[in-house]
Amino acid sequence: MNDLERRRSPRFALRQPVILSYKNGDPVGRRVEVTILLKQETWPTAARLHGIGKVVRAEENGSAEFLISDQP
Repeated sequence: MNDLERRRSPRFALRQPVILSYKNGDPVGRRVEVTILLKQETWPTAARLHGIGKVVRAEENGSAEFLISDQP
């Protein structure tokens, strides 16, 4: 592990529908709620993963993308 990478687990790509809820205000310190909808063809219903946290870092990248991490 290099000095910049402090994660205990590796990152992985995930493309699933997400509901992101937040109130207007300064980005850093803002409370956010994230719900990820997981669905498989063989499942009778979708599973919902829900998490609550706060923004600890904001970076300008010039696009309408959200980069979400559970660790600072």
